[in-house]
Amino acid sequence: MGDENHIRTLGDYSKPSHEGYMITIELLVGNNVVPLRSDTIRLVQNGCSFHGLRSEDPNQHLKDFLKLVDSLDLDGENRERTRLRLFQFSLRGQASNWLERLPAGSITTWEDLTTRFLAQFFPPGRTAKLHNDILMFQQHHGESLSEAWTRFKDLLQKVPHHGIDRWLQIQIFYDHVSFHLKCEIDRAAGGKIRNKNPDESWEIIENLALYDHEGWNDAKEFVKLVKAISTPQPTSKMLDRRLFELEDQINFLLKGSRLTHRPSSTHVPQAYAEAVYSNPRPRNQNEPPKLSPFTFRERTGPNPQPQALGTTFEA
Repeated sequence: MGDENHIRTLGDYSKPSHEGYMITIELLVGNNVVPLRSDTIRLVQNGCSFHGLRSEDPNQHLKDFLKLVDSLDLDGENRERTRLRLFQFSLRGQASNWLERLPAGSITTWEDLTTRFLAQFFPPGRTAKLHNDILMFQQHHGESLSEAWTRFKDLLQKVPHHGIDRWLQIQIFYDHVSFHLKCEIDRAAGGKIRNKNPDESWEIIENLALYDHEGWNDAKEFVKLVKAISTPQPTSKMLDRRLFELEDQINFLLKGSRLTHRPSSTHVPQAYAEAVYSNPRPRNQNEPPKLSPFTFRERTGPNPQPQALGTTFEA
């Protein structure tokens, strides 16, 4: 009786206690509960962690998590229980704090968990932005059909709840590609792609993108850049003759440096003579030959006298 009327002091109220602590995810009572292995927990922690950052994609995290967990050989009941038990180990930082702040026992099914998770990390503002990116899709300059189609499908996957029908998806893509790609799509459709149903139209674009990805019809794969070729400008004959004379003189000097010096002062190297007389200066036939200032000639007669070029010395 005294214990029931025990008066708690201020110190009793301030003592830490684990009473009242409950985890957010409450599992339903069931049979054949498979215990979690430590290696499975580490696989989830290292293979698909989510921190709750703006740069992360919560939809992609759910896909990666389900791919990992569903690879385990479990029946239907244990599969959902295993998802709920392992999901908390995939959260880090802000995401883990968010789960702990939820009311205890507020999550009992996998549907409850995914709904709350996407509502927190995929708010309506993010949905509106990605939805607008789909509607305003535009082919980039120099982007091939395969690249544009892949980028468009990536936008659709980022927001699975976009609510855009298949026919409108194809119409958006077709209206925002180049005229050249429109012609290719219509030619593959055997006329106009508007005459095909949504499934057929999707398949036609898929096949074109696959063929384009192989690179067989991409002209950029075959065109090689060629640098400009400059042709030499025509030169005059006089310049060519001078170049040849200069080449002969250089050859003469190179040969002369290897020749042995001869004592005779009257010896004239053959290369030098060829260089000098290879291109003689044309003269008039009536003009008397001019002699070098250092050339002497003899006069025939009884008393020959030396005579220089242009001047005659008589006795």
